[in-house]
Amino acid sequence: MAWQPSTISPEQQLQYQQGRANARQENLRGQAQTRYQSGLAQADYSNDLYNFNTDQNRRREGMSSPFIQGGIFRSGIYRDALRKYAIDRLAGQNQLSRAFQNRMAGLTFQGRDYNDQYAQTVANLYGNQYAAQASIASALKGIL
Repeated sequence: MAWQPSTISPEQQLQYQQGRANARQENLRGQAQTRYQSGLAQADYSNDLYNFNTDQNRRREGMSSPFIQGGIFRSGIYRDALRKYAIDRLAGQNQLSRAFQNRMAGLTFQGRDYNDQYAQTVANLYGNQYAAQASIASALKGIL
């Protein structure tokens, strides 16, 4: 029977495997959290946009009354007020959209960070495992 060099112990092997499993679980938990936050962000944006549009529509509906009562409905003053209303409405919608896009970009980077942490942890664990195995092999080579 030929002598065979040993490798790391089964306990050590189990520790490395458990470390990789823990890293994977943490990554999955982080990704799920990011997806949940993304869904909340989309729901918040939809609600905010609906409320904004409702408020703007009410504002627009009430705009003409003072101009009609003042007798200047067909004047340039009313058209100017409509133009300012339209500009303000677009600016408000753009602001809501920009805030939503920034929030989603942050969540994208958060998800990417979870992936990067997972990859780094697994690489470190494999590196440590292979270093331990190489150390044992080197020690055994010196004996032979």
